[in-house]
Amino acid sequence: MTRWKAGLGLLTLVLTVSGCGRNAPVGAAGPASTRPGPQFTTPAAPPTPTNADPPELRPPVWVDANCPPGAYNYDPLTQANRGRLPDEFVTAWVLRCETEVRDVPGQGRQAFRLVLRADTPAAELVAQLRRPSERQTNGLCLAYGVGVPYFALVDRDNKAVLPAVPNDECGRPRRDALQELEKLHFTRLSETPAGEVQSQKSIDTGCPEKYKDMITISADRAKPAAARPLWPGSPGPLRVCTYDPMPGKDVPGGQLRTARTLDAGATADLVAALDKAGPAAACPTPHSRFAVISPVGSNNWAMAELDGCQRLLRPDYTLGRLDDRVVALLG
Repeated sequence: MTRWKAGLGLLTLVLTVSGCGRNAPVGAAGPASTRPGPQFTTPAAPPTPTNADPPELRPPVWVDANCPPGAYNYDPLTQANRGRLPDEFVTAWVLRCETEVRDVPGQGRQAFRLVLRADTPAAELVAQLRRPSERQTNGLCLAYGVGVPYFALVDRDNKAVLPAVPNDECGRPRRDALQELEKLHFTRLSETPAGEVQSQKSIDTGCPEKYKDMITISADRAKPAAARPLWPGSPGPLRVCTYDPMPGKDVPGGQLRTARTLDAGATADLVAALDKAGPAAACPTPHSRFAVISPVGSNNWAMAELDGCQRLLRPDYTLGRLDDRVVALLG
């Protein structure tokens, strides 16, 4: 059973110059290809913002001893909503809220919201939280964000405080404190299903659950071109994944509808038809559904509109046009 949980998040490392608190946004890594990656990935969390006052100078932030909405999402920005730990506060237990994703046989990958409790005064964690922030350097820093999961310290009267984590020399939450948080032994108070992350169909077939609509995204740079082979030589078995539209998204894309791997005969027929596709004409009709065609084990994909103008986006980013027979083979 595959499991992971949201925890400390160290994003992709790149060098930046002085002013480390002004971290550049870091995007999610794309697929192994020199072209723009078509596959949706969960965007990486943004770096923690620079705060005018060190955490230990902010007023205490009192909260309820439970998990509020949004607490389960991994978000470094929650550091900005935290305050100092009062001198007189005595910890009885630690609350933590997180999301866990795990495989559920026959149901794909599912997310669960967890409410966790550690019955401990958490002396080492508290000591780290009471340390002052380090003076921010004017030298070089590595540009990555350090995420602060949602946790609160609770006293014996169930009065809870949301403590800020002191900053390191680059203006990020100090990892020493977060490592002490990770050492605590938490027990699970409750678990609530939070929805499907990846369907069983996607896992079984290798078709991504979501896919960027690269025909729409590449409309300005993809140009019509004469018929040509999509892949050199014999591509081997082809996988065909079809996608329904996902309305209301900032980036156009689709949700997996069907998935199949073609046998040798069907692969040969489809490759021959795709290789004969003539140049696309101007397209006044937007498509809604599309298919992604790729050799099994390769990221060298092509994309076809299943309605609208029935265009084919080749691996070299040229556009062909498909007839009804080829669209029927795909969809």
